[in-house]
Amino acid sequence: MFILTSDERFGRVVWKELSSTGRDVCVFAHLEDAVAAAPGRPPGVIIVDVEQQHASGLGLARALQASDLLGRAHVVPVRRDAVRDGLAQGPDDGTLSLPSQRRLLLETVATRAAQPKAVLSSELTPSGALWPVESPADWAGIVGPRRALVADDDRVVRQILSHELSLAGWEVLLARDGEEARRLIDLHSPDVVVTDAELPLRTGLELLADAEHMEAGLRPRFIVLSGQDPDEMAIRALELGAADFVSKPFHPGIVVRRLARLRGDQRRE
Repeated sequence: MFILTSDERFGRVVWKELSSTGRDVCVFAHLEDAVAAAPGRPPGVIIVDVEQQHASGLGLARALQASDLLGRAHVVPVRRDAVRDGLAQGPDDGTLSLPSQRRLLLETVATRAAQPKAVLSSELTPSGALWPVESPADWAGIVGPRRALVADDDRVVRQILSHELSLAGWEVLLARDGEEARRLIDLHSPDVVVTDAELPLRTGLELLADAEHMEAGLRPRFIVLSGQDPDEMAIRALELGAADFVSKPFHPGIVVRRLARLRGDQRRE
């Protein structure tokens, strides 16, 4: 059985769940590594994380199902639970949502997997991401916000926040203006949007106002940045529904901690 995910922590958790049932499970961060390993160990099941950082995960899952690139394996697309308003909301695109649908995943694998042998495939190439049995995993570290959009017309701000948030475990999307930010919100449904209030083409406050018309389960939380009259701008942003406000200039660690707090608040709701 193969797991294809670019999220190391998510892969570790899913690997532990499945290998504990006596399955032979290998985790790969890149499709090419899985393809290279398949001839010697053809998988019966391929679990694809549709929230891939390196590719369109759902599109990849559908393409693998329709092809024989990895043999005749059954493809199971999975994603993380979207926790909104204290409730886990399952997807409507045919994917399994974890951890709320863990049992269904195990049942699906039980009917499809062809190798009921608990072996960690250490003989595979080092580029395949493989986890030791003793590594702990906690589903509580998987649910909640994982994807952040940083929207700022200052390239340095984008680069710094992207670097810091990536180190903190976030998948980061970047936008240079409000129109690009709006497209990314519609396409990728980020959990949190960190936006400058004075973006070109469409301001951060306009993005915030637009979000009020989104479905509750898809509406991101906003952290607004601004260097203009911080008191007045903070009041405007919070009145429009922003979760937080940070005045410029700022230390990037401040933003990282604010996002971590939002993640923690959402878990406690």
